[in-house]
Amino acid sequence: MLKPTLVAVVLLSLAAAQDQPLPDKPQPQPAPLNKPEKRRILWLIPAVDVANARDPHVALRPREKFDIFTEASFDRVTLVTAAFDAGINQATNTPEGYGQGAEGYAKRYGSAIGDKITSDFLGKFFYPVIFRQDPRYFRLAEGSGGRRAGYAMSRVFVTRGDNGNRQFNISQVLGAFSSAAMVNVWYPPRDRDLETTLTRGAGRLGMSMGFNLVKEFWPEIGRKVKLAR
Repeated sequence: MLKPTLVAVVLLSLAAAQDQPLPDKPQPQPAPLNKPEKRRILWLIPAVDVANARDPHVALRPREKFDIFTEASFDRVTLVTAAFDAGINQATNTPEGYGQGAEGYAKRYGSAIGDKITSDFLGKFFYPVIFRQDPRYFRLAEGSGGRRAGYAMSRVFVTRGDNGNRQFNISQVLGAFSSAAMVNVWYPPRDRDLETTLTRGAGRLGMSMGFNLVKEFWPEIGRKVKLAR
């Protein structure tokens, strides 16, 4: 038999427990920040802004959108593509006000890097946070090639909101044209007019369409290339 003192302690403990408020309902804990996966397209371009359209929707936090911006902009491939763009512009003498020679190339190289960072900052981080939109490209990954191509190009104008609903992609459209206007700061005066700025912004949307096509079809292309080796 239990001793009377032990019984008393147990009874007092039970009484005290009944007087205590019930614990709150367990609250879901925020998921840890998803570090962008170090996948690459064409073995060069970081695929940090690519997701699967069929995956359950999980809204990105501002920090995660900032990670996408930094991973996409401050990557070694930015230096390579900027050198390539500067070389093409040097050959076509665009912008003409930069001139030729080493100085002209250096200006074009610097402006190419500045254009990339400015465009990514606005389109992948700043506006997606302001308008609560998802900056990622969601691969369809199924259906006919034509359907997938149309889907990929349309994502320049259609995106997901943080709530998972389909929305007009104001982040990318506004990011393309506002960044085209902002970079006029380092372009020659003759290349700062409205027509040139609008053309530059439209060109960025066209490039985004092209990149979306690559993002959509690259996994299949990459597998075929590996099989062909």
